[in-house]
Amino acid sequence: MESQQKKTEKKEKLIKKKKPEIIAKDKQISKKKSIENKEIKTKEKKEEIKNNIFFDPYKILKYPLSTEKIVRLVESENKLLFVVDRKAKKSDIKRSIEDLFKVKVKKVNVHITPKGQKRAYIRLSPENSALDVMTQLGLM
Repeated sequence: MESQQKKTEKKEKLIKKKKPEIIAKDKQISKKKSIENKEIKTKEKKEEIKNNIFFDPYKILKYPLSTEKIVRLVESENKLLFVVDRKAKKSDIKRSIEDLFKVKVKKVNVHITPKGQKRAYIRLSPENSALDVMTQLGLM
């Protein structure tokens, strides 16, 4: 009798141990589903960003700079200088300049200052004049 009781106790312990494993498997399945859902959501966000649904040129370009050195760059090299959002990419900067001022951008160089500002040196195509854009902004 004692041996039978011991056997039944062992079986009960085994059954108790197996139940948490089954629950863990269910959790793994639910984790996989949640990961798949997250992947779908991130893919949707990436598509929205590619389509530029949230594109706002006024948030990318903060303000233009105008110093003697920049005036020299405007006249000699056909360049503009803007302080831009820290997270902005070169392609975003180029697109926002083209949308706002209706000019063609040849090249964009980006520089982050020690103060943490991001500055964009924008070279315009020879067809467009940087002086015209500066006068449009009221800086010249």
